[in-house]
Amino acid sequence: MRTSVKSKILMLSWEFPPYVDGGLGRHVAELAPALAEQGVTVHVLTPYPEPIQSSEEISPGLIVHRANIAAIDQHADIYTQATRGNKYLVEVA
Repeated sequence: MRTSVKSKILMLSWEFPPYVDGGLGRHVAELAPALAEQGVTVHVLTPYPEPIQSSEEISPGLIVHRANIAAIDQHADIYTQATRGNKYLVEVA
């Protein structure tokens, strides 16, 4: 007997609406809901510039988790910020 297992995906993205600067945010904003419409549960983990953490079900099967990155040193160079931000997202995930 074969049991059906519902797929789950975790996407880590530096951009997700309403915070979109380029192509990555637009791509994830289109891909995540399309996957959810196919029956996949999609969790998007994205930075949030405000000192809060939140989770919100945008549509059935699409949950967006916004992680507070306000504590990351904004005066560091871009590579250091990206490295620290990525490590933080992995810890939150």
